Amino acid sequence: MTLPNTFQPPEFDTLDRYVKITEAAGILGFNSCKPVEDLISRNTLPCYYIPDNKIKRVLLSDLYSLVTNKQEHNETSHEDSTEVIEISPKARGRPRKYSD
Repeated sequence: MTLPNTFQPPEFDTLDRYVKITEAAGILGFNSCKPVEDLISRNTLPCYYIPDNKIKRVLLSDLYSLVTNKQEHNETSHEDSTEVIEISPKARGRPRKYSD
């Protein structure tokens, strides 16, 4: 998840305002709503429903805390750990006996 470098904390009078999933995706720097839906399904980001409406909403304070926690984690994790990249086995395509 990439975070925008110019993220400014929201003002406290608008901090507990509900935003739509599309707005949350824009705030987090995503091009689509799918990553935000994934965060909600993993219970990383709580969602709310306004009465008499079926549209999912997210609190700005929850988004802000998610971004600040991620930035703090990135600042501490770069020095202490190394990334391990896992390569999944080839599932489709040319059989292995014909590959180079």
